[in-house]
Amino acid sequence: MSQVTLLSLRAGLIYLTAGILAGLGMAFEPNWLPFLLAPHAHLNLVGFVSLVIFGVAYHILPRFRGRPLWSDSLALWQFRLANVGLVGLVVVWIAKGFYSGKMLDHILGTFGLVLTVSFILFVVNIWKTLEE
Repeated sequence: MSQVTLLSLRAGLIYLTAGILAGLGMAFEPNWLPFLLAPHAHLNLVGFVSLVIFGVAYHILPRFRGRPLWSDSLALWQFRLANVGLVGLVVVWIAKGFYSGKMLDHILGTFGLVLTVSFILFVVNIWKTLEE
């Protein structure tokens, strides 16, 4: 298995654990719901589901196509950006539970953009891998 495949699968499992713990925190302390709901959802859906999909796709789709992944380097950058974007979003959402202000909204948007770019890089890499 490639490095990015293993990294993606392991990161996905870490995010699943963090998402479960955030859900447990909300169950035991309902006052945390307003600032843990978005992190909980994103840790599970983006962190676990998407990272596992990335890892499996990077491993299986090139084999289905009978050629190597278009760019291992791009895959590694995509992985890094996805993690920076997701962790940034989670930290800022939690911070917004304690602080308010437009600055946090702008920072949140920046991390959302980083995460979006990572998804686009994934699409480009897989698209180029599957091209004729």
